Amino acid sequence: MPLEVTRTFGDLYSPPRGQGSTSLATYQPLAAPFSERAWEVKSGQGGPRGNRWRSANVSVDDDGDLEMRIVEDAGRWSCAEIRTVEDLHFGTYQVFVTADLTQIARNGAVLGFFNYPSRDVAPIDETDEIDIEIGEFQQFAGRENLIFHTYPSERRGRETLQHTRVDLSAAKTTLRFTWTGDAVHFQFLEGHRNDDRHVIHEWRSAPRPHTRLPQRPLPFHINYWLLWNQAPLVPYNAVLTLSSFRYVGAAS
Repeated sequence: MPLEVTRTFGDLYSPPRGQGSTSLATYQPLAAPFSERAWEVKSGQGGPRGNRWRSANVSVDDDGDLEMRIVEDAGRWSCAEIRTVEDLHFGTYQVFVTADLTQIARNGAVLGFFNYPSRDVAPIDETDEIDIEIGEFQQFAGRENLIFHTYPSERRGRETLQHTRVDLSAAKTTLRFTWTGDAVHFQFLEGHRNDDRHVIHEWRSAPRPHTRLPQRPLPFHINYWLLWNQAPLVPYNAVLTLSSFRYVGAAS
């Protein structure tokens, strides 16, 4: 059964300080556009969980699909993350995923789909984030594998999240959220689709006051990483394929 939680700060994964999404890592331009949009790719060491990141783990194939990998090189594992060059604001964010999400989750990896501020906008973690994550989150009693998460626009605010366990067996899925000034509607759907059919799970976060949700434009990120910064349970270079990213800005 889905569990909704509202709490004052405390990172979901409890990483050491300074290991948020962008700490100790840098971004460089991705060599090719994805879904007709310019992106940057992460490299170096940093959060979440102090993972290693390599720009070579991200590529765009001849069909225009984005491929992300967790790769072993000389006994060390590295992960993949991209972010938009442009800050995006209220609207609908959607990505088409092709992957064995059940195996990825069981193997200790996480797929993240989220807005997150650059350090010059919000130098402290736990503000201004909207997040969908898929993985085997063993810190929850029900071994949930799907998290919908919003962080406030102010440091003194409170985060809101829902975590639940869902069927990850569909080979093709759609991750989507619609962000307005006072709510975020999260959806996880079977198949690659632009409609609302075949919903696997959805949730609407509408905390009060509205400052418990992000309010400013933010870069959009997609990452593929190791939950505990350890080798996968079954070591293999699993490929995560994203065939489309779509952003439709809210009508002004």
